[in-house]
Amino acid sequence: MLQKEVAERIIAKPPQMSLLALSVQFYSQAELIANVGRDNFWPAPTVDSAIIRLDTNQSYFKKILEKTSRVLGNEKDFFRLLKFGFSAKRKMLKNNLAAGLQIPQDEIEKILIKHKFNPKARAQELSLDDWMVLYKNIILK
Repeated sequence: MLQKEVAERIIAKPPQMSLLALSVQFYSQAELIANVGRDNFWPAPTVDSAIIRLDTNQSYFKKILEKTSRVLGNEKDFFRLLKFGFSAKRKMLKNNLAAGLQIPQDEIEKILIKHKFNPKARAQELSLDDWMVLYKNIILK
């Protein structure tokens, strides 16, 4: 059981993704089981709660490896990419990645366009699968 707002962040989908959501979803399937109102507690807290279920599984890399023979790098580099992507929430993804990875912004924009991403996208608009595409084409290129 967690604060409802935290539970909603964990189970988020694009365009509401966060580093927390991607991190949890990388290692598990997250599902909202039930909402629990603040009036169910005494003394009543100031926030509502929610029950979520986390079914842990193999890491995302291991799941992908089962489908392909490609070498996929490592989790540390993947999370480094995510951290750069979410470094400045209000900025476009291409700006964050270019600054963090020290790659020219136009190169990042070409990769985004090539893989049919909006060049003006923000980090929270991408799914876990989208991030894997960027990882393969920026970090593992």
